[in-house]
Parts: sequence; C-alpha cells; structure tokens
Amino acid sequence: MRKCHRKCWNEFWQVKSSYHSDLQGVLHLDGSVRAQVVFDDETNKWMYMLLRYLWEEYGLPALINTSFNKA
Repeated sequence: MRKCHRKCWNEFWQVKSSYHSDLQGVLHLDGSVRAQVVFDDETNKWMYMLLRYLWEEYGLPALINTSFNKA
C-alpha cells in the first residue's frame, strides 16, 4: 500500500498488484481498499501489536473487519 505521511485513519488506498491475491476478499474492483490505519503503538497498542505479529508471522499486516452487510 502507499505510504501516507499524515494520520490517515480511514481512507481509500490503492493496493499494489502483488498483494491482490492475498487481499482479494476486501479489494474493490479498481484494486483499492478502504483501510483503517494504525500507525504506532501509542494510537492503539493492542491493535499495533496484533498487526505487527501478523506481519512477522505471515508477512501481511492486515485484518478483515466487516459486518457482511446484505444488499
């Protein structure tokens, strides 16, 4: 994903094509995602540590959080 130099809590991000297969369940048709971002452990220490673990263990620091709304 692109780097953001400000507090981007909830924005649309373009995902690099190399991650499309790993994130296909959350990708929009244009290859973007609506991401909520945790930048440091001061913002949300628990979530930061969980995402860091996922990055170290699986190489992908991402969680899917959806309510699976019906259309």
